[in-house]
Amino acid sequence: MTRLIGCTRLSRITIVIVMFVLLLLSILFTINLYHKRDVGLFRENHNYVSRDQCPCVSGSRKDPIQAVYNDTNLAYNSPEESQRLTIVKPCGSRYGKAVLGDDITVVYNRVPKCGSRMLIHCVRALKNHIHGPLSMIPQKYKDELPLLTRSVDGVKSRKRAFLEGHVRFNNFQNENVYFFNMVRDPLDRLVSSFYFNRHGDGLLSPKQLEELRKNTHPEVIDETFDECVHHERLSCTGPKMLGYMMGFFCGYHPMCRKPTQWTLEEAKRNLDYYTVVGIVEQYNSSMRALEFLFPSMFSGLVKKYYSHQGTDYQAKTHAYRYVPPSPEVRSLMKEKMKLEYEFYEYTKLRFDMLLDELHLKDSDVR
Repeated sequence: MTRLIGCTRLSRITIVIVMFVLLLLSILFTINLYHKRDVGLFRENHNYVSRDQCPCVSGSRKDPIQAVYNDTNLAYNSPEESQRLTIVKPCGSRYGKAVLGDDITVVYNRVPKCGSRMLIHCVRALKNHIHGPLSMIPQKYKDELPLLTRSVDGVKSRKRAFLEGHVRFNNFQNENVYFFNMVRDPLDRLVSSFYFNRHGDGLLSPKQLEELRKNTHPEVIDETFDECVHHERLSCTGPKMLGYMMGFFCGYHPMCRKPTQWTLEEAKRNLDYYTVVGIVEQYNSSMRALEFLFPSMFSGLVKKYYSHQGTDYQAKTHAYRYVPPSPEVRSLMKEKMKLEYEFYEYTKLRFDMLLDELHLKDSDVR
């Protein structure tokens, strides 16, 4: 009887131990599943091309820069048929592929202070039966994605629809929605944004200028960029400022709001969802590439751009009270923004390669 009681107690202890282990394993499995959903699987759902089978993307797979040099699948027509040029790349990359149809929606999710107002001004002057430009102006960060989604849904039945606004990238998994953008030297963009957000420029009305000044504390509104950096203010040295362009291309994942290696790699990968990303320092070439790749939308864009060279409109786009950063601050900030600069240089290299493929390499020379 004593042995039976002892066995019974041992069985109960064993059952409790087994149940505890099973509970612990269940908790660990749930945590692991959540982590994969939040970081790993989000990327697969957000960007519908499988990363594991995609040799044209960056990261641990084959780098797209090397892929283009070594890829035997590049195919293009003769230069005189250049507008029909198609760069064939694996895994459905849209970068550098001409968009020839009319049933398209083009989204210009423009990065602030990257020459977007001049581009929009030129597009408005075109006579290509464009539906737009339709502006997307989110009031807060949380309003961006709903506004972008509503805007895209609202023009599905329109031909040559053109949406523009300061919103981040989102993959709609829609073959008729195309993205393009522009980037700029990161520190030059940040400094320009710093002074514009405090003092505006010649294109803003007196009321808009007054609203800008109200949004900045009186004690710091007259600071120079150097002084802002020395005081380590968020408006010039905060995490958002140090990876601003990366964040635009990374998207709406919470991790995209910090300048990390993950953000950089995701931003690089998302370039494959853009038809082209131009460079402000190569503005002429960027306009030519846009006209080349979107002929039904932007035919005549280069001519319109040249007609605005040296005009009063162009002069008014420069921020008021602009003071260039000192060499010391420039060196310090470039180190702080090294991930942002890596993204910029990567984007610039891809654009330069695209110019070679499109036979537009010398297009910055009139």
